Amino acid sequence: MVAALVYPAVFTIWAHVATCWRICASPAARSAGEHSSDRPPTVVVDRKVTRLSAKGRMGIAGEFYRRKAIARVVRGRRVGRVGDWEAGLPVSAYLIREPSNVHDPNAVMVHVGHAGGSVHVGYLRAQVAPAWQRILKSLESEGQIASCPARIYRDRDAFQVVLWLAGPQEALMANPEPEGAVLLEPIRQCAVLGEQHYQGVLQSYPASNGRVWVTLHRGTVRSGKYKGDLTIEPRIDGQPVGYLSAAQGKRYMRLLDRGALVACESDVYMGNKFREVRLWLPRVD
Repeated sequence: MVAALVYPAVFTIWAHVATCWRICASPAARSAGEHSSDRPPTVVVDRKVTRLSAKGRMGIAGEFYRRKAIARVVRGRRVGRVGDWEAGLPVSAYLIREPSNVHDPNAVMVHVGHAGGSVHVGYLRAQVAPAWQRILKSLESEGQIASCPARIYRDRDAFQVVLWLAGPQEALMANPEPEGAVLLEPIRQCAVLGEQHYQGVLQSYPASNGRVWVTLHRGTVRSGKYKGDLTIEPRIDGQPVGYLSAAQGKRYMRLLDRGALVACESDVYMGNKFREVRLWLPRVD
C-alpha cells in the first residue's frame, strides 16, 4: 500500500526534535492494543530522543482506531488527502516497544508529539515490528527513545500516518546528532568535491551503510575555475570533509538560513580511489 508508493520530492523542513522529550504511556493504553480507547496517556517517562535515519517511507497500522487522537493533533490544520503527498502535516514520531501487548509482544507503538507530550496514533505493522526489536531494546537500555519525521494525511473518514524512516539495518546514524541543529529532510543526493584531501577524517566512519550526520557551513571553492567562490562546506563532527561545487553551493545556500546550525544525512562510501561523501538534501526548486 503506502510503502509501495513513490512520494513526490517537494517537502518542507522538519522541525528539529528536542534533546529530551516526555513520552507518555498509560498502563491501560499499553495493554489494550489497536482497539484501545483514544484517552490521552497519563504516565510520564523521561527519555533522551535519538533521531533515526529518515531515508525511507513506511505506513503504519491502526490509525482508524486512533482517529480521535490524531484529530487532536491536527486541530483544524490543513492536512492533504492520501495521494496529495506534498500536503501532509509534518510531525515528529516516536517508536515505543509494547511487550505487554496481549495481542503481540513484538508490538511497537507509534506516538506523535503533541502539546508538550505525545499521542498514540497507531503501531508498526505486525510483519515489520519484530525486525525493530533489537534496535529499540538497545536504545531503551541506554535510556533513549527512537524518533523519526512523519506526515499525517486524511483518508476518507480517518487519517493515515506515514513515517520517514529507513529500515532497521540502516536506521542508526554512525555519529551523534549535532546538538541544537535543524535537521533537513533527505530527498535529493548531492555530490561533495575534494574528499581526497580529508581521508584522515573519513577513515573514522564506515564506508558501507554508513549514514552520517553532516553539518553545513559557508565556505569557498578550493580549486578550479571557481576557486574562491562562496559555497557550502560539509563537516562531520566539526571536521571539514570537502565542499560543494559553486553551482551546487548557490543552489542550496538558502538552506543555511533555516537555523543557526543546519545538518543533513550523508553517506560515506568507498569510491574508485578513496572514500567519498554524498549528502541528502531537500529539494529547493
